Amino acid sequence: MSSAVSRLQTNTGSISSTTSGTVSMGNTTTGNTIVVIVVTDASGSSVTSITDSQSNSYSKIDGVAWSVGFDSLEAWQASSITGGALPTITVNLSASDSAILLAREYSGLNGLDTHVIATGSGSALTSGATSNTTTRTLVIGYSGQSATSGSPTAGSGFVNLSVATSGTVKLAIEDKIVTGQGPQTATFTGSGLGYACGVANFIIPNPGFTVNNLRPHPFSPGLAR
Repeated sequence: MSSAVSRLQTNTGSISSTTSGTVSMGNTTTGNTIVVIVVTDASGSSVTSITDSQSNSYSKIDGVAWSVGFDSLEAWQASSITGGALPTITVNLSASDSAILLAREYSGLNGLDTHVIATGSGSALTSGATSNTTTRTLVIGYSGQSATSGSPTAGSGFVNLSVATSGTVKLAIEDKIVTGQGPQTATFTGSGLGYACGVANFIIPNPGFTVNNLRPHPFSPGLAR
Protein backbone atom coordinates (compact mmCIF):
# COMPACT_ATOMS: atom_id res chain seq x y z
CA MET A 1 0.00 0.00 0.00
CA SER A 2 1.35 3.50 0.83
CA SER A 3 2.34 5.42 3.93
CA ALA A 4 -1.13 7.03 3.98
CA VAL A 5 -3.24 3.93 3.29
CA SER A 6 -2.61 0.61 5.00
CA ARG A 7 -4.29 -2.78 5.08
CA LEU A 8 -4.09 -3.44 8.80
CA GLN A 9 -5.74 -6.85 9.24
CA THR A 10 -7.84 -9.49 7.50
CA ASN A 11 -9.90 -11.98 9.49
CA THR A 12 -12.41 -14.66 8.56
CA GLY A 13 -15.38 -16.41 10.11
CA SER A 14 -18.20 -18.69 9.05
CA ILE A 15 -21.86 -19.49 9.42
CA SER A 16 -22.94 -23.14 9.51
CA SER A 17 -26.65 -23.90 9.01
CA THR A 18 -27.86 -20.99 11.14
CA THR A 19 -28.81 -17.33 10.75
CA SER A 20 -25.77 -15.51 12.13
CA GLY A 21 -22.04 -15.77 12.57
CA THR A 22 -19.09 -13.72 13.77
CA VAL A 23 -15.64 -12.51 12.81
CA SER A 24 -13.16 -11.84 15.62
CA MET A 25 -10.93 -8.83 14.96
CA GLY A 26 -7.68 -7.68 16.41
CA ASN A 27 -7.55 -4.23 17.96
CA THR A 28 -9.07 -1.61 15.65
CA THR A 29 -8.32 2.11 15.39
CA THR A 30 -10.81 4.98 15.50
CA GLY A 31 -11.29 6.66 12.11
CA ASN A 32 -10.47 3.59 10.04
CA THR A 33 -12.64 1.64 7.57
CA ILE A 34 -13.80 -1.97 7.82
CA VAL A 35 -14.92 -3.86 4.71
CA VAL A 36 -16.91 -7.08 5.17
CA ILE A 37 -17.41 -9.64 2.38
CA VAL A 38 -20.01 -12.41 2.71
CA VAL A 39 -20.52 -15.43 0.44
CA THR A 40 -23.53 -17.63 1.19
CA ASP A 41 -23.78 -21.24 0.09
CA ALA A 42 -26.84 -23.18 -1.06
CA SER A 43 -29.94 -21.66 0.58
CA GLY A 44 -30.42 -18.34 -1.22
CA SER A 45 -30.26 -16.21 1.94
CA SER A 46 -29.12 -12.59 2.08
CA VAL A 47 -27.49 -10.39 4.71
CA THR A 48 -30.05 -8.43 6.73
CA SER A 49 -27.60 -6.52 8.91
CA ILE A 50 -24.04 -6.35 10.20
CA THR A 51 -23.17 -5.06 13.66
CA ASP A 52 -20.12 -5.04 15.90
CA SER A 53 -19.28 -4.76 19.57
CA GLN A 54 -18.11 -1.14 19.10
CA SER A 55 -21.59 -0.09 17.87
CA ASN A 56 -20.30 0.90 14.43
CA SER A 57 -22.78 1.37 11.58
CA TYR A 58 -22.41 -0.90 8.52
CA SER A 59 -23.96 -0.16 5.13
CA LYS A 60 -24.28 -2.40 2.08
CA ILE A 61 -22.08 -1.65 -0.91
CA ASP A 62 -23.43 -4.24 -3.37
CA GLY A 63 -24.84 -7.75 -3.53
CA VAL A 64 -26.00 -10.30 -6.08
CA ALA A 65 -26.97 -13.98 -6.32
CA TRP A 66 -25.55 -16.46 -8.78
CA SER A 67 -25.87 -20.22 -9.37
CA VAL A 68 -29.65 -19.95 -10.00
CA GLY A 69 -29.99 -17.85 -6.87
CA PHE A 70 -28.61 -20.39 -4.41
CA ASP A 71 -25.27 -18.65 -3.73
CA SER A 72 -24.77 -14.95 -3.12
CA LEU A 73 -22.00 -12.38 -2.74
CA GLU A 74 -22.35 -9.20 -0.67
CA ALA A 75 -20.00 -6.38 0.37
CA TRP A 76 -20.60 -4.07 3.34
CA GLN A 77 -18.53 -1.30 4.92
CA ALA A 78 -18.22 0.85 8.02
CA SER A 79 -16.36 4.15 7.66
CA SER A 80 -14.83 6.36 10.35
CA ILE A 81 -15.22 3.57 12.89
CA THR A 82 -14.94 3.75 16.62
CA GLY A 83 -11.95 1.56 17.38
CA GLY A 84 -11.44 -0.72 20.32
CA ALA A 85 -9.85 -3.83 21.77
CA LEU A 86 -10.63 -7.09 19.99
CA PRO A 87 -14.10 -6.23 18.62
CA THR A 88 -16.46 -8.89 17.28
CA ILE A 89 -18.38 -8.40 14.02
CA THR A 90 -21.76 -10.17 13.71
CA VAL A 91 -23.35 -10.97 10.33
CA ASN A 92 -27.09 -11.70 10.31
CA LEU A 93 -28.82 -13.62 7.51
CA SER A 94 -32.42 -13.66 6.30
CA ALA A 95 -32.64 -17.45 6.64
CA SER A 96 -30.62 -20.36 7.95
CA ASP A 97 -27.65 -20.93 5.66
CA SER A 98 -23.91 -21.58 5.49
CA ALA A 99 -21.58 -18.72 4.63
CA ILE A 100 -17.99 -17.46 4.51
CA LEU A 101 -17.27 -14.16 6.24
CA LEU A 102 -14.22 -11.93 5.74
CA ALA A 103 -13.46 -8.58 7.38
CA ARG A 104 -10.56 -6.29 6.46
CA GLU A 105 -9.52 -3.06 8.21
CA TYR A 106 -7.94 -0.16 6.32
CA SER A 107 -6.50 3.15 7.45
CA GLY A 108 -6.26 6.35 5.41
CA LEU A 109 -9.58 6.22 3.53
CA ASN A 110 -12.22 8.94 3.20
CA GLY A 111 -15.39 7.07 2.27
CA LEU A 112 -16.84 5.01 -0.58
CA ASP A 113 -16.80 6.34 -4.15
CA THR A 114 -18.22 4.18 -6.99
CA HIS A 115 -18.93 0.45 -7.21
CA VAL A 116 -20.35 -2.26 -9.48
CA ILE A 117 -21.01 -6.01 -9.33
CA ALA A 118 -21.66 -8.70 -11.95
CA THR A 119 -22.22 -12.44 -12.38
CA GLY A 120 -20.96 -14.91 -14.95
CA SER A 121 -19.30 -18.26 -15.52
CA GLY A 122 -15.85 -19.35 -16.59
CA SER A 123 -12.31 -18.99 -15.29
CA ALA A 124 -11.93 -15.25 -16.05
CA LEU A 125 -13.91 -13.49 -13.33
CA THR A 126 -14.76 -9.82 -13.91
CA SER A 127 -16.81 -7.19 -12.10
CA GLY A 128 -17.41 -4.95 -15.08
CA ALA A 129 -16.07 -1.39 -14.99
CA THR A 130 -16.95 1.68 -12.96
CA SER A 131 -14.98 4.92 -13.10
CA ASN A 132 -13.55 6.44 -9.95
CA THR A 133 -14.23 10.15 -9.48
CA THR A 134 -11.18 11.09 -7.40
CA THR A 135 -7.51 11.32 -8.28
CA ARG A 136 -6.34 8.85 -5.63
CA THR A 137 -8.31 5.65 -5.07
CA LEU A 138 -8.09 2.35 -3.26
CA VAL A 139 -9.68 -0.22 -5.58
CA ILE A 140 -11.02 -3.30 -3.77
CA GLY A 141 -11.99 -6.35 -5.80
CA TYR A 142 -13.97 -9.21 -4.29
CA SER A 143 -15.56 -12.39 -5.58
CA GLY A 144 -17.50 -15.52 -4.76
CA GLN A 145 -17.40 -18.59 -6.95
CA SER A 146 -18.59 -22.16 -7.10
CA ALA A 147 -15.59 -24.43 -6.60
CA THR A 148 -14.57 -27.52 -4.67
CA SER A 149 -10.87 -27.37 -5.57
CA GLY A 150 -8.23 -24.91 -6.68
CA SER A 151 -7.74 -21.36 -5.43
CA PRO A 152 -8.54 -17.99 -7.07
CA THR A 153 -5.62 -15.82 -8.15
CA ALA A 154 -5.51 -12.01 -8.15
CA GLY A 155 -6.10 -9.90 -11.23
CA SER A 156 -3.39 -7.88 -12.95
CA GLY A 157 -2.04 -5.12 -10.74
CA PHE A 158 -3.89 -6.26 -7.63
CA VAL A 159 -2.15 -7.28 -4.40
CA ASN A 160 -3.07 -8.43 -0.90
CA LEU A 161 -5.06 -11.46 -2.08
CA SER A 162 -6.94 -13.36 0.62
CA VAL A 163 -9.00 -16.49 -0.06
CA ALA A 164 -11.45 -18.39 2.17
CA THR A 165 -13.41 -21.58 1.45
CA SER A 166 -16.60 -23.10 2.83
CA GLY A 167 -18.42 -26.07 1.36
CA THR A 168 -18.71 -25.61 -2.39
CA VAL A 169 -17.95 -21.86 -2.56
CA LYS A 170 -14.83 -19.70 -2.35
CA LEU A 171 -14.43 -16.05 -1.37
CA ALA A 172 -11.56 -13.83 -2.51
CA ILE A 173 -10.53 -10.21 -1.95
CA GLU A 174 -7.75 -8.09 -3.49
CA ASP A 175 -6.82 -4.41 -3.66
CA LYS A 176 -4.62 -1.83 -5.32
CA ILE A 177 -4.00 1.92 -5.26
CA VAL A 178 -4.51 3.93 -8.45
CA THR A 179 -3.68 7.53 -9.25
CA GLY A 180 -5.90 9.31 -11.75
CA GLN A 181 -9.47 8.80 -12.91
CA GLY A 182 -10.75 6.11 -15.25
CA PRO A 183 -12.58 2.78 -15.50
CA GLN A 184 -11.74 0.40 -12.64
CA THR A 185 -12.40 -3.33 -12.99
CA ALA A 186 -11.74 -6.21 -10.60
CA THR A 187 -10.61 -9.50 -12.12
CA PHE A 188 -9.65 -12.90 -10.77
CA THR A 189 -8.71 -16.24 -12.31
CA GLY A 190 -11.03 -18.89 -10.93
CA SER A 191 -12.50 -22.35 -11.20
CA GLY A 192 -14.35 -22.06 -14.49
CA LEU A 193 -17.77 -22.41 -12.84
CA GLY A 194 -20.36 -19.80 -11.83
CA TYR A 195 -19.26 -16.64 -10.01
CA ALA A 196 -20.11 -13.17 -8.78
CA CYS A 197 -17.48 -10.42 -8.78
CA GLY A 198 -17.53 -6.83 -7.54
CA VAL A 199 -15.32 -3.77 -7.36
CA ALA A 200 -15.55 -0.90 -4.87
CA ASN A 201 -13.56 2.32 -5.16
CA PHE A 202 -12.65 4.09 -1.92
CA ILE A 203 -11.48 7.68 -1.72
CA ILE A 204 -7.93 8.43 -0.63
CA PRO A 205 -7.78 12.09 0.45
CA ASN A 206 -5.24 14.24 -1.32
CA PRO A 207 -2.32 15.19 0.91
CA GLY A 208 -2.88 18.55 2.58
CA PHE A 209 -0.45 21.05 3.94
CA THR A 210 0.29 20.79 7.63
CA VAL A 211 2.01 23.93 8.83
CA ASN A 212 3.48 23.94 12.31
CA ASN A 213 5.43 26.55 14.24
CA LEU A 214 5.20 29.27 11.58
CA ARG A 215 7.05 32.42 12.60
CA PRO A 216 6.18 35.83 11.10
CA HIS A 217 8.51 37.23 8.46
CA PRO A 218 10.74 39.82 10.17
CA PHE A 219 9.68 42.48 7.67
CA SER A 220 5.92 41.89 7.87
CA PRO A 221 3.99 45.18 8.23
CA GLY A 222 3.16 46.09 11.77
CA LEU A 223 5.73 43.83 13.38
CA ALA A 224 8.44 45.18 15.57
CA ARG A 225 11.90 44.30 14.37
